[in-house]
Amino acid sequence: MPAVSQTLAIDLPVGTNGRIVDKQTLRLQIGAGDLYTLDGVAVGRRDLAQRFQGAAHQATLPLVLDVRISPDAEYETVAQGLTAARNAGIANINFVGR
Repeated sequence: MPAVSQTLAIDLPVGTNGRIVDKQTLRLQIGAGDLYTLDGVAVGRRDLAQRFQGAAHQATLPLVLDVRISPDAEYETVAQGLTAARNAGIANINFVGR
């Protein structure tokens, strides 16, 4: 298997110095076979980008994306999902473990 040579720049979250910040959270699960689930609803790649754009446009609080990635998810699927979030203007991305 060739080494992955594509990079994706991601700004990691910065602490809030103990302050509680109100936020709106989207939950994205990325699975094998181009499978995306946003807030419990299965969506395709194109629909995912549209939903991100809609959420970013309608958000009245800071928008945060919590991402859970299946161990068998393809790198390209993950990269495309994260790119769709960034293109929609979602800057706060958290990676959530099991």
